[in-house]
Amino acid sequence: MKTTKNFVIMALLILMSSIEYIALSPPVHAEVITNSQKTTNILGNIVGLNMNSYTTDLTSDVNTATNPAPVPTATSGLPQETVMYNLTGTQGSLRASCSFINGNLNQIYLSSYVGSPSLSQTATNTLDMAQGFLQRYQSYTGNQFYSSLSSMLTGIAINTNTTETAGNIKLQVSNFGNEQDLIWTYVDNNGIPALSKDVVLTYSNGHLESFLDNWQLYQIGGVPKLSSQDATAIALQAVQNYSYGAYNVNGANVTVSGFKVASIGNVSLSYLNFYEQTPEQSIRGGNSLILYPSWYVAVGFDKVYPGNVTGIIVNIWADTGNVSSITPMAYQAPASSTPSLSDTTTQVKTNQVSMMIILLPITAIAASSITGAYLYSKKNKLNGLNRTWKFNLSKRKIAAICLILLPIGVIIAVQ
Repeated sequence: MKTTKNFVIMALLILMSSIEYIALSPPVHAEVITNSQKTTNILGNIVGLNMNSYTTDLTSDVNTATNPAPVPTATSGLPQETVMYNLTGTQGSLRASCSFINGNLNQIYLSSYVGSPSLSQTATNTLDMAQGFLQRYQSYTGNQFYSSLSSMLTGIAINTNTTETAGNIKLQVSNFGNEQDLIWTYVDNNGIPALSKDVVLTYSNGHLESFLDNWQLYQIGGVPKLSSQDATAIALQAVQNYSYGAYNVNGANVTVSGFKVASIGNVSLSYLNFYEQTPEQSIRGGNSLILYPSWYVAVGFDKVYPGNVTGIIVNIWADTGNVSSITPMAYQAPASSTPSLSDTTTQVKTNQVSMMIILLPITAIAASSITGAYLYSKKNKLNGLNRTWKFNLSKRKIAAICLILLPIGVIIAVQ
């Protein structure tokens, strides 16, 4: 009896474990939504196109895993994909593309509009269109932040250039003819911008042209502690320790140093990070998507040093005081567009001589031809040949023409 009871308990434990395992195990045949499917969903539910009225043709699907970008960017190394469609309907057609980074929407681009787009929702102007777009995007992402962007458009006058700030968000509305740009940029508590961390909507001829969302992609790291005076002092110290290699007049490689500072140019603060391009520029913290406060200081030298170097640009991390990069400023002399007086005189004389060289032979050939024609006609008469000539001229007329043409050619040549 006891053995039977233990068997029943063991069976129940095995059954309960099996049920728990099945419940926790993911479905074997779970459907994975591709970025091409996401694109058609975005075009319908966010852009607001009536996708039922279009025939969709997938023209391109580029994945950076198989097609890496030729030039490294801050997002290199992240999974990226761009999907392109041709949309054709009875009212018109257009091309549409969506770009994804880490599986999240980063950019929408619409182009080649023909006719009128078929929309599921209508708006009276681009600001209303932008508000509707952001509200639908907020529903798509589940992030209330985009409703905050939409609310900043309330009360803005149509077709006016406007700048508004709310907390850490700065809105700039710019109008250029038939194009309107709406740019939301991150600014810190002192109004210093992080230009890479932004959201951009562009409308052209009343239609959505592009949408860019880098806000969720970039993060802010560090708080500015250095003043502009501190940054300038660090930059001047960097000049004392700076040197570079160049070639002298003999073609030998020399080290150039000992610069004298003549001026301090632009000094500005922003948020950035560096992609590894030179030994002085590397990704801070190993993550190029974290932006740090950085001072930009332009230092001008007292003269042009070998290699046409006139100064340096010093970037200094504003939260630590460390120099992140030093870049030389090189001067390139523009080609002279205004010749000197001596050059002009020489050119004029050259032109006169050239013209004389050209016109004198022409005049001589013309006179010789007329004279030859006259003599040849005489020869035909002597041979008793009946030949009709267009120039029925006498000897005196031919001589007079030659005497007139030769001086005229000379006069024209020397003018």
